[in-house]
Amino acid sequence: MRSIPSLTTLPRSEWAKIRKIHFSKGKNLQSMESIEKSIMMVVLSDESPTTLTEKGKQLLHADGKTIWFG
Repeated sequence: MRSIPSLTTLPRSEWAKIRKIHFSKGKNLQSMESIEKSIMMVVLSDESPTTLTEKGKQLLHADGKTIWFG
């Protein structure tokens, strides 16, 4: 898997195991803490959805690689 945000879509127990292994120390831990403590996230995208359906998909999950789920 090449996209860290897509890991957040896994079942919680599976994501928890991966998180514990790869995000419990060093720079990865610092990065994860910064993301989780943020009150807002800005998404910059080159996509220009035109229909309501496309806009909804972009806001909810985009391409599955760029949007994080908590």
